[in-house]
Amino acid sequence: MTGRSVWFLVAARVGTAWVVAGACAPSADDWPAGRPRLDALEYLQQTPGDPSGLEFHFAFVDDDGDLGAGKVVLIVDGDVKADLPMAGVFGAQSPAIDSNATSGEVDIVVHLDSAAEAGQEFEIGFELEDGAGQRSNRPTVTLVAEAL
Repeated sequence: MTGRSVWFLVAARVGTAWVVAGACAPSADDWPAGRPRLDALEYLQQTPGDPSGLEFHFAFVDDDGDLGAGKVVLIVDGDVKADLPMAGVFGAQSPAIDSNATSGEVDIVVHLDSAAEAGQEFEIGFELEDGAGQRSNRPTVTLVAEAL
């Protein structure tokens, strides 16, 4: 990852490696106008030197450009765990993303708050909500813990 990162402080893991077990994302066909969309969610890696940090990358599209007034929501195993204002997320990117952007790419770091055992799975996803309250899809990535 380059530049500053946005942190969702939801947890900490020690002595665990993560592998991707699966991922899902939407089709852009017939997407409703004005509604934000998350594309290409991917798990990048554990943060070097910080085994509790899980780095993700996603692309977004918001054709009316009001996502900067909204928020990004972290979802773990189907439950909402935290949210952050998109203005801060956009500003933390390198280079920063304009608050009225209609598309872009975001790097984000998630910390989980429970120790994982080998074989344990977590489904991690994100949802965007724009300034008008319209919500995006919820793509997810399933990670499986492996003992180091």
